[in-house]
Amino acid sequence: MVFRIFMTALWAGAGFTMIMYTRQVADFTGTNSWIENNIGSGQTYNFIKIMGMLFIFGAFLYLIGQFDWIFAKVGKL
Repeated sequence: MVFRIFMTALWAGAGFTMIMYTRQVADFTGTNSWIENNIGSGQTYNFIKIMGMLFIFGAFLYLIGQFDWIFAKVGKL
């Protein structure tokens, strides 16, 4: 359980960092040309914020044990 809490804090922290420092993350990683061409100019910043929210949501799912259920179903394929 301690490992779950640690990993949740790590992934949620990464998500919050992506949301709070979007511009710096985009400067570090560069713009995503596919997103810029298909969705519009400047959408890389929105994509990074959405990824940050998904990190936080995924960390919460991991904390409550829902990833175990998802991986158990996928592992049987």
